[in-house]
Amino acid sequence: MEFFKHPNHRNSMYLSWLRKQKCVVSGELAQVAHHVRLGTNGGKGIKPSDYFCIPLLNEYHTHGTHALHIIGEESFFRIFRLDKIKLFKDQLEGFLLEQFKVKIDISALNSQLAITRLIEEIEKQRPAQEKNRLNKPKAIKEKPLGPKVKITDSEFYQKAKEKKKVYDKKLREQMKGSRPFNNIEKKDSYNKVIKNKKKVSITDTEFYQKAKEEKKAHDKKLREQMKESRPLRNREKKDSYHKVIKNKKKASITDTEFYQKAKEARKVYEKEQRNFLKSKTRAKGLESIEESDTYIKLKKEKALKEKALRDQLKKKQSEYRKEQYRRLKKEREL
Repeated sequence: MEFFKHPNHRNSMYLSWLRKQKCVVSGELAQVAHHVRLGTNGGKGIKPSDYFCIPLLNEYHTHGTHALHIIGEESFFRIFRLDKIKLFKDQLEGFLLEQFKVKIDISALNSQLAITRLIEEIEKQRPAQEKNRLNKPKAIKEKPLGPKVKITDSEFYQKAKEKKKVYDKKLREQMKGSRPFNNIEKKDSYNKVIKNKKKVSITDTEFYQKAKEEKKAHDKKLREQMKESRPLRNREKKDSYHKVIKNKKKASITDTEFYQKAKEARKVYEKEQRNFLKSKTRAKGLESIEESDTYIKLKKEKALKEKALRDQLKKKQSEYRKEQYRRLKKEREL
């Protein structure tokens, strides 16, 4: 019979015997019995038969680097060169001989048939009580016929409820007579006493008024000291910055040496161009200087140069402003 056709036997006696055997890898006393799923009647969510187990140490079962549950059954049997069929056969044969003193001749049978024969023999030899206990089906609870009856609807429950109410009422009355005041009653009596007494406040005392004046004077001194020692706030920084800016003369790029030199050079260049154009118009005998080709060309050249000069001035102006802003910032930090 093939392994997957076997029923899922449960044999606690066999498992406890197997845990006392030697580990199939190390040869030391085993700690657990592992159910082999590979090639047996087990699967995903299905536990195999107890007869398809091997004894192992915890190190080779779950904890170690080469543990069966870490690397998988196929890799485990390949790495340690274990033959699961031979192991099953030897274990079943040993259990049958040790527990029931029975030995079967299975030399003529192949491995699968030999295992099947051994399992059948073990099942025959097992006590009937253990079989019934393990394989006993779960008892199905019989549903009561008719509608469900609530306990609160019973006559006994209603009588007990009425008795409890009477008893609780008596108990409350006894406790009212013996107990001290409630918090509410205490508050009411306290408020009556307070209303009858004249209200006296600590703020009306001479000592309080003197202490108040001393505190004010002390706080004023402390504020003055803090003002002197603390750094400027953001608003005060802004005010001081604006005062410095107002007091200082507004610096312009037109006051720079570079601007003045450029202005003079431009005047000289324009004068030379005018003189040159006048001489040209006289030679050609034109009515106006603006009609000449040279004037138009020079006008275009002038416009381009002016544009380049404006760009240069703008750049210088932005650099100048940045430098001025940095200097003022340093002064303000100091």
